Amino acid sequence: INHEYIKQHCEGLICLSACLAGEIPKLLLKNDYEGAKNTALWYSKVFGKDNYYLEIQDHDIYEQKQVNNYILRLAKETGIGLVATNDVHFVDEENAEAHDRYIYAIVGRNVCCDTICCRVDMKECRCRTLHASLDGIHIAVRCAHEATIGICLENIRCR
Repeated sequence: INHEYIKQHCEGLICLSACLAGEIPKLLLKNDYEGAKNTALWYSKVFGKDNYYLEIQDHDIYEQKQVNNYILRLAKETGIGLVATNDVHFVDEENAEAHDRYIYAIVGRNVCCDTICCRVDMKECRCRTLHASLDGIHIAVRCAHEATIGICLENIRCR
């Protein structure tokens, strides 16, 4: 999605800076701090101060730790809100096999179903700052919405 499209469709949305695959983390991994800072400020201006947040995650990945340090610095320098998140691909353990089948369907091969990287125990997710936790609660309170997602993966075998 390009910036022009985002500007046209941002009203009423809350936006987070994303995981390692996001625009700002990618810039930070390329050592382009100023580019990341300018991009974060652009998003904050477009979505509004209360609708754009910088995101930190802890998946015990070396690159993520590097990005988190820069994100904390960006938040401090720009005044943009900070939120601690984690990738969640399923909530309940009984959904793990369906998630594995889904990943198998996307990747086209077995990705070792017992140790798939996306299986993160949310109980062990550590928040780096109280501020990030409070902003996360603030966002959750503002987003009172339920969604049902149905994906049929019966015919895909996870070996």
